[in-house]
Amino acid sequence: MATLNRDTLIKASQKTKKIELEAGDIYIKLLNANQIFQLQNKNKDEAPSESTLFELASICVCDKSGNTFMSPEDIALLDMETINKIIIAIYEFNGLNPDAVAKAKEVLKSTESPNDLTWNSV
Repeated sequence: MATLNRDTLIKASQKTKKIELEAGDIYIKLLNANQIFQLQNKNKDEAPSESTLFELASICVCDKSGNTFMSPEDIALLDMETINKIIIAIYEFNGLNPDAVAKAKEVLKSTESPNDLTWNSV
């Protein structure tokens, strides 16, 4: 197996996924850790606001190469059915759905130290 350097490791983590919508296909990309933490800090104790969800979609909606092409204002112009499909796909692709979050919290509570965590735990 090859040894990764900084650039190849970052590039390897930049994955996209095709999403089928009624009008055609789009792609979404994985959020990086910094983007996830920034979005979580915006709505610490409450459900994400519309503006946060529009920002999330604009960060993730991309072409096949991972290039974004929509602003939060553009996302706000879409119909709610399309926005919902996009947001749900983003949450699932990034492991942000409520079940994954609840499971991760459960695993973290049940471990005695960070060294007890394994990739299979979460």
